[in-house]
Amino acid sequence: MSLEIKNLNIKGEKINLTNINIKLKKGETAAVLGPSGSGKTVLARVLAGFTPENISSQAEKMPDASKNIALVPQDPMRCFSPLLTLKQHLEKISLNLDELKQILYRLGLDESWLQYKPDTIPLPTLSLFTWAFAIFQEPDLIIADNPFSHQDPLMKK
Repeated sequence: MSLEIKNLNIKGEKINLTNINIKLKKGETAAVLGPSGSGKTVLARVLAGFTPENISSQAEKMPDASKNIALVPQDPMRCFSPLLTLKQHLEKISLNLDELKQILYRLGLDESWLQYKPDTIPLPTLSLFTWAFAIFQEPDLIIADNPFSHQDPLMKK
């Protein structure tokens, strides 16, 4: 899948992003840089099809909302109910546990974390689980909002 966005404009009470143009081919990577509060998170959510209620957006060309796009949010707690263990989350969305375990292994995660509720898991570890869930879905596109914000300094290297 390629990604092409033409003349995207996003407006909100505290945000005004204009004339955003992005063109990526399959396998390419891009980063959006800017200071805190500049609209990077709102842009990520709009691109993934999760436009916040208080935001309006218009574009000449945008990805089809039905495309297979995964969003890895800046705050991993946004992905999980604090009432369920990670394993219960998996069961609820019918993910194949054996396949997911292979991804967890590749990310250096122990499957024993699956028995815990999200609010008892350290944020760096929980953040990696959001990546594991996104990778497992085999999306055409992964949009990661500030992907290293909760990682340990040694992992960032």
